[in-house]
Amino acid sequence: MGGPCVLNTNSYPKFVRTKPPTMKPRIPRLCIYTKDVQCITGKSERYSRDLIHTIKKSLNKEPHQVLTVAEFCTYMGIPHESIQHLIIN
Repeated sequence: MGGPCVLNTNSYPKFVRTKPPTMKPRIPRLCIYTKDVQCITGKSERYSRDLIHTIKKSLNKEPHQVLTVAEFCTYMGIPHESIQHLIIN
């Protein structure tokens, strides 16, 4: 049992260089949140929360239901394509 300890390097996996993984395209988000409304309108967090509440109330949504980007755009009269890049992922 005496003698130096020798590692058998043949049992270790060989590391092979591979291509870096490709980025998956981002799926556009359906829901709009307070931070998104702040970014779009440039208004405060409180104004944005109130605006979302007002839109949900006008659409007869329940408090647990979310507001979609399309509903927000329709209510505000903003083209959907013009705000798509502003929505934070």
